[in-house]
Amino acid sequence: MSVFSLNKNDIEKIIDPDEIIEVVERSFADYCSGKAVIPPVTNLDIAEKNGEIHIKSSHISGYDNYCIKIASGFYNNKDIGLPTGYGIMLLFSSETGILSAVILDEGLLTDLRTAAAGAVAAKHLARKKIDSAGVIGTGVQGRLQIQFLENIREFDRLYFWDIDQASAGSYHEDMSGLMPDIELINCYTPEDVAVNSDIIVTCTPSKKPLLKSEWIRKGTHITAMGSDGADKQELDPEILINCDKVITDHFGQCSILGETHHAIKTGLPNEDVHAELGELILGERPGRESDDEITVCDLTGVAVQDLAISNWCLSKAIDAGLGREIKI
Repeated sequence: MSVFSLNKNDIEKIIDPDEIIEVVERSFADYCSGKAVIPPVTNLDIAEKNGEIHIKSSHISGYDNYCIKIASGFYNNKDIGLPTGYGIMLLFSSETGILSAVILDEGLLTDLRTAAAGAVAAKHLARKKIDSAGVIGTGVQGRLQIQFLENIREFDRLYFWDIDQASAGSYHEDMSGLMPDIELINCYTPEDVAVNSDIIVTCTPSKKPLLKSEWIRKGTHITAMGSDGADKQELDPEILINCDKVITDHFGQCSILGETHHAIKTGLPNEDVHAELGELILGERPGRESDDEITVCDLTGVAVQDLAISNWCLSKAIDAGLGREIKI
């Protein structure tokens, strides 16, 4: 049996942030339109190795393939010179169930679709005119979230913080080359980021809040994407309780995994969650309605994003003459 295969090098040749943002935005709309089947996420923790594995799957009506994605995060890997994230995506025919493609992306597609989701959130929830952005965490997502955000909003200054100052130093050097027109400010504390930023992106594996409610100024939008497990938390629950709008990518997931989960436990009523992101995209619920609103988008990662980006990637690679047939 022959199966089409792509690897990370193939994918790196076809990356197009604008197209990826559009594809991911459409996937949220498809989910909220009732076109998607999304089973619960399977989480496997390997505590003694500081590792976690997430298995996500989905199908969208009309797609040629359904997707099963296995992604891992082993956070001690940075100490031995290996990436913390890894992954593989498997595509199967929606008609026959036969394996169509193996995408050996090493977690790249997950990184890209996550960054695109942050950009989609900013598109619908951030003020149209901003001066500054802030990021908590300077790893892969700390870089990609800001690069994709730049496709959605213009800003002059970027404030950033990481608990690891060596990582923050590398971030400053790398992002200076990628964003030469942006002033980069390495902050001593998360508070320094919060009080200076119009948009804040949190992208860490923290298990305790890094941002406090009293630091968040009027008009701020926060995209929180690090809390994809019940034990993770980046935001003080009071931020969600006191803000004007809480938006989730998938309420069912966020209520057991994300920042919303912690806020509900603290006292946020379910009905105070304003909308899912797809509802904003479809125009079923309003996004930002004034420049003074504080908005929070809780992103736990939805399997439709994996399905959409993997199908896009497969089609794009074939058109570009990339990939290969493998015998299995």
